[in-house]
Amino acid sequence: MDAAPRKRSSWLLRRLPLVVVAAAGIWLWRGGAGLFPTHRELIWNLGEDRSEIRELDIQITDRGGALIKREQVFFHGPPGPQVVESIPLSPGDYPARVFIRKVAGGAEEQVSTTVHVAGEETVLVWLRGR
Repeated sequence: MDAAPRKRSSWLLRRLPLVVVAAAGIWLWRGGAGLFPTHRELIWNLGEDRSEIRELDIQITDRGGALIKREQVFFHGPPGPQVVESIPLSPGDYPARVFIRKVAGGAEEQVSTTVHVAGEETVLVWLRGR
């Protein structure tokens, strides 16, 4: 009668290290420790007054000023309300500059903001008004 409970507990003890390693791996893969960058979806909200925008030059840097990502987006007509890009980022704050070019003859606008990344996979960034 004692053999069955002993077999069951020894079976669990043998597999416990595998379960712990698998759980830790999943946690790290999902960016749990912040050691490895996780792909984030950045959603740049252009605001209500966007009908004259024809180009965006998005530049994201680290705190030291080194360029992490630069993306230029061109529009043939008025853009939609949002621009979405994917970028691997660890949790933290990232300075960003966005140069907004308008239809011919329109003034260029520069927006400086901070992209705050916590644990979420999607980050909404407002460029102009809410």
